[in-house]
Amino acid sequence: MSNNTRSYLSSVNYSCKEGYVLVGRGLLTCDVDERWNGPPPRCEPVICPNPPVIVNSVVRISANNTIFGAVAEYTCDEGYELMGESRIVCNVAGFWDGEPGYCRGIRETGVYELYFNHNSWHDIHYNHNPENNDNSAAVAHNPDLACSRSIAAAVQRAAAVFD
Repeated sequence: MSNNTRSYLSSVNYSCKEGYVLVGRGLLTCDVDERWNGPPPRCEPVICPNPPVIVNSVVRISANNTIFGAVAEYTCDEGYELMGESRIVCNVAGFWDGEPGYCRGIRETGVYELYFNHNSWHDIHYNHNPENNDNSAAVAHNPDLACSRSIAAAVQRAAAVFD
C-alpha cells in the first residue's frame, strides 16, 4: 500500500512468492468512492507440463503433481538400463530442468556347454536383444579342437607324448 493508507488514490501492489504466478491485476487503486478499482488477484502455483515420456520406463513425480519444485524420477523397465540422468526438476518458469536419459535394452549373451556323454558335447551360443525382441541361438556339434604343442603344461614326474 502506498502511504500506508486506504484513502482516495492510495494503491496496493501485489506480488507472489517464488513458485507462484499472479493471476489478475497486481496494482489496485482506491477510487473516489473509497473502493478498490478491482478484485484482488490470486497466486496460483507454477505448473510444468507432464514430464517427457521415455520409452520402456516409468516416471514417478514427487507429491503426484507437476508444480514448481516437483521432481520427476525415471526408472527403466526390467531388461533395460538407464543411460543419462534419472531426475528432472520443475523450475520457477514452468519448465523441466535437466534432460532425462533413455532406457537401453540390456543385451544378454552367453555360451552354454551341454555334455551328453564322454565323446559328444554341444556348444550353444545364445543371444537376446530386448530392444527388438531378437533371440538367436547357434549349436555346434563336436567342434574340432586343436592344441598347440608349444603350450603344453609341464607336469612334474610325468612325460607327455603327442600323436
